[in-house]
Amino acid sequence: YYDGSSWHVETVYDAGDTGYYPRIAVDSNNIPHIVWYDKSTGRMMYAFWDSSASVWNDKGFLPANCSDNANLAIVVDSNDNPHLFYVNGRDLFHAYFDGTSWTTETVYTCPDGSVTDGWHSWTVAATIDSNDVVWVSGAFFWSSSLSHYGYSKLKIWKADLSSSPWTWNEVATLESRGYGNVDNYHPGKFAKFAFKSGVSSPFLIGWCRVGDEIKVYADTGSGYSHLYTVKQNVGGRCFCRLVFDSSGGIHTAWFNGNDSKVEYATKQGLSWVYDEVINSVDVNGLDMVVDSGDKLYVIFYDVANGCLKIATKQ
Repeated sequence: YYDGSSWHVETVYDAGDTGYYPRIAVDSNNIPHIVWYDKSTGRMMYAFWDSSASVWNDKGFLPANCSDNANLAIVVDSNDNPHLFYVNGRDLFHAYFDGTSWTTETVYTCPDGSVTDGWHSWTVAATIDSNDVVWVSGAFFWSSSLSHYGYSKLKIWKADLSSSPWTWNEVATLESRGYGNVDNYHPGKFAKFAFKSGVSSPFLIGWCRVGDEIKVYADTGSGYSHLYTVKQNVGGRCFCRLVFDSSGGIHTAWFNGNDSKVEYATKQGLSWVYDEVINSVDVNGLDMVVDSGDKLYVIFYDVANGCLKIATKQ
């Protein structure tokens, strides 16, 4: 973290083979809340910075059994209570702290398929708005290792956390492919939400293996649908990201593994305008944010040089 003059690095948790797929959220008191996967135990773990004791603490959270496929998400509500999302097998879970204790509920259970040796894999993303409505996307696929057939879907659910009790409602099925060849899977991989000012429902970006394309989905007034195709033929490790500036301008960035480039695009009128951030690079992880002055930051891991890099654009 940066204290205004210098950077500080500290260890949150160091026991075992830990720290995989970390996700972070910050509450209204600027307290960080973190989830990660611990390979030693096969469980998701949680911690927050307990400023009163100057230690990392867990609010009594018991590590939860979790599938090992980067399927974690975290948001913090208006009461500064954390909400954790993770997957174990077929089930998408929501664990939340109500100020006193933890509760875990099931958001969705993936159908089991028709073959007993089938397996499941997920990509999960979550966001929360100023009214404590939380949105969760789940991209999952089931496959038979015997027949190499299965199905895949990309869904969105939401719940109004200000309601008591709240209910998880399925908002949309954005992609659905049933019982085709396993190569047709991965709709919504690397899914990420982004809010546009003045629009109540978040946009969602994700990669689809069919067409090898980056897609943007949105609710334009009559429900969610596929709104844009940003780029095709980018490869299966694109790590696509989406942000909006203060004027509502849309900005995207991704890694094009087919051409070994980090690329950027913005929409001007009816057309996408593309730019190259860096070429001749292999990337394993990418993210993008925009600051209050509409300056863009793209961060990525350069595999060949073993370092983290950042690019900026005003």
